Amino acid sequence: MRDAAASASLRREAEAILRATVDAPAGAPATTVADVRHRILLDRIGDELERDPWLRLSGVDELVVHDAEQGTSYGASITAWLDELGDIATAANRLRVHPNTLRHRLRRARELFALDLDDPEVRLAVWLELRRSAQPPPPGPRVS
Repeated sequence: MRDAAASASLRREAEAILRATVDAPAGAPATTVADVRHRILLDRIGDELERDPWLRLSGVDELVVHDAEQGTSYGASITAWLDELGDIATAANRLRVHPNTLRHRLRRARELFALDLDDPEVRLAVWLELRRSAQPPPPGPRVS
């Protein structure tokens, strides 16, 4: 029975590694759990948010629907800003918009979706949910 439990554990670990590396380029070196533990953690948190929707912030769900229906970029804007650790200039450059445009989007997102982006725990939850809901667009060419 002990071998069966060990086998099941190893299988879960292998599946988690495969899931975390599904986007790795062909011919990439072998990956260990230590290499992708952070991705496995994010995948598991995302799974939990899918299993129990009441855990999600309603404002993020509203934002995602609004972006899809209205063609806005609030989610991508917040994600870029958070990915750049709040650096407006770098995030705006990444999005290829003027810094004032990004400031406006962040202010409107706060207003429209009641997201307290000044609270570090809310920022973390928003970032996790936005990462779960859609992959942000890849960084475009830098604007000088």
